[in-house]
Amino acid sequence: MDTISADPPRGQRTSKRKLAAHRDPSPRPPAALGPGSASAASAAQALDSTQTGALVPRLDDLCERWLAQLGLMPRSVEQYRKAVRSFLPVLARKGRGTCRADVIAWRQNLVRRGLRATSVNSYLAALRSFCAWLESQRIHANICAGVKALRAEARLPQVLSPEELRRLFARQPNGSLGHARDYALLNLMARTGARTAEVVGARLRNIERQGEQTLLWLQRKGRSAADKYVVLSDRALEPLRGYLQKRGISLGDEASADRPLFTALTGGDVPLSGRTVRHIWAHWRAAAGIAPRGVHCLRHTAATLALARGANILDVQEMLGHARLETTRRYLRRDRLEHPAEDFVDW
Repeated sequence: MDTISADPPRGQRTSKRKLAAHRDPSPRPPAALGPGSASAASAAQALDSTQTGALVPRLDDLCERWLAQLGLMPRSVEQYRKAVRSFLPVLARKGRGTCRADVIAWRQNLVRRGLRATSVNSYLAALRSFCAWLESQRIHANICAGVKALRAEARLPQVLSPEELRRLFARQPNGSLGHARDYALLNLMARTGARTAEVVGARLRNIERQGEQTLLWLQRKGRSAADKYVVLSDRALEPLRGYLQKRGISLGDEASADRPLFTALTGGDVPLSGRTVRHIWAHWRAAAGIAPRGVHCLRHTAATLALARGANILDVQEMLGHARLETTRRYLRRDRLEHPAEDFVDW
């Protein structure tokens, strides 16, 4: 499961002043949940009900209302929904009596089910956002306040060695469209760190020349438009150009702007699927004698090689589309004693 940001989505963060106001016992008019919807007072009263079976659909409705105002991509919405729905039976069973201890017990149950700490923290991040929203609507106190995330074990990402990369791309071209496509695809991912979903969603119009550089605009994870780019080096661009020529397409051809960058071999302009990308990778990986690992390792490899060869970590962050620098830092594999920072301090 992809990790959800540990911070609540913007707009769901509640200041201490607001929290104090929500705890004020003085009567307040309930805030509406939206045009034509049940009032917040009705939703709050439902939590006092002892009819658990009748309460679950009401909570599901609240969950959907919360999701609708987050403005997330469909995949992220599904992840948030799955996380929150795993707690709704607890809220339905205990109603107004649900408390912080119930959240902690739920978190521990996720651990007993075998979820890794990163996945548990993703579930908790979604529930935090939902509970903050319930409090903002004066439906229920924020029972997630003060519940800490689990400490996740730091694991180094799996990467390919330079020798494995050379073996991977040493396959002799056979002149076929399929080989040209597969080589251009994997080579692009290995040189830019682009995710599978970003590559299969790219269109020819996303390739743009700016000065001396060629850019590929991508719709990054959690974004609603292709508004972030990677730079295509000559070694990334030339195989791509060769593949497009076999499709009868020239870069910059406006008539082809809306066509997919990578297509299936079935004819027409059917975009390549993520499943096909994984199949291509598995075939090429096995042929190169590389141990089984996911295609996402190409992204890890691009980041690790860039940093190892002196790229600025902020530039690598931009290349990968990370919102937080801390996410990029895990690709740093430096010997503290090889180039100690103290050696640079002089006057």
